[in-house]
Amino acid sequence: AGHVRLVARSAHPSLPLLVDCIRTLSTGTAAKRKFLVVVNPFSGKKRALVQCDREVRPLFAQSNIDFDLLVTTHAGHATERMKEDGGDLSEYDGVIAVGGDGLLYEMMQGVQTRGDRDDLLRRVTFGIIPAGSGNGLAASVVHAAGEVDSILANAFVICKNGSKPSDLSLYETAAGNKYLSFLSCSWGIVADVDLESEVLRALGPLRFDVYAVWRMLALKVR
Repeated sequence: AGHVRLVARSAHPSLPLLVDCIRTLSTGTAAKRKFLVVVNPFSGKKRALVQCDREVRPLFAQSNIDFDLLVTTHAGHATERMKEDGGDLSEYDGVIAVGGDGLLYEMMQGVQTRGDRDDLLRRVTFGIIPAGSGNGLAASVVHAAGEVDSILANAFVICKNGSKPSDLSLYETAAGNKYLSFLSCSWGIVADVDLESEVLRALGPLRFDVYAVWRMLALKVR
């Protein structure tokens, strides 16, 4: 293995061709791609939008990726956008969540209501960039890719077109409600810690540890 240092003047006529070749080698395609990027500005420590602008946007630009940005404004906003009446998705090569596992979960609940759900899941690549409190899926993706868990690493995997099929689970309650899941389905104290720790969102991932201790000290009695 060796290193090659390339030096060229910005006005050199062959430079654009060289850049295109590097992009093709790194991403597997020279074609411009278009994504829908959904950002939850309240994820984690409420820095998702800033991190998207500072870290994701420049990398996407260098990888020949255009994207439309949707900044969610309320709970369920991402679900509404993913539903059939939420707007067209056919123009996108990928849909990227910038936030925690909860944001992608919201998006999947919209997808599962669509009549073209199966076709959409085959045709469109879904990705996640970790900017939330719980980033289990994002950590699994970069681990499988041999990268170190970070916003930049997840964005890099997306830019490289490093996608592969993933299993999903569909749960239906006695009331007839359906839920599409990509990690697990849980109840009891695990679900309590996940949902009720929202009040400690400012702590970031530490919220789960703190609330878990509190819930064990103050167990619910039924």
